[in-house]
Amino acid sequence: CPVSSEDCAILYSGGTDSTCVAALLAERHRRLHLLTFYEAATRDSPIPAANVGRLRDRFGEDRFPHSVLSVDAILHRLSCDRYAYYLRRHGFFMLSNCGLSSLAWHVRAIVYCLDNGIRFAADGVTRELGHFPGHMDPVLKELKGLYSRFGVEYENPVRDWDVPADQRLVDRLI
Repeated sequence: CPVSSEDCAILYSGGTDSTCVAALLAERHRRLHLLTFYEAATRDSPIPAANVGRLRDRFGEDRFPHSVLSVDAILHRLSCDRYAYYLRRHGFFMLSNCGLSSLAWHVRAIVYCLDNGIRFAADGVTRELGHFPGHMDPVLKELKGLYSRFGVEYENPVRDWDVPADQRLVDRLI
């Protein structure tokens, strides 16, 4: 199939799943903006330069702009603004730090898409780690709707790929 002239943003950790998504979507999009997020708690994490380099070597240097973006301000707003109100309203049935971090990444990705005229976004979410909100089907459905409200089509191309049996065991133990 021909490569579209449309760009795509990829929520990019640099791991196997998000790198696979970038490679798959390189067949459909001319440029794939790799978005890596950090916050105060992950500020010292390594930047995923090795797999960015592999993608550029394989598909072309200019096809994979890579941005490392802070989500501190968004995360603070999601975590702290009106916290007491939401605690009274929902009790402890609220997102935890992992869920809030994931939501902050998606909000920042939407802003990036809007700022850069990008109408497509994707990530490498799979069915493993199903205990995290960002990996749950109902949450992903809501995220798809959120992106859609801003004119961005969001997908998870590797969502239904098989999860290795040893990983399923680890997920059950967690």
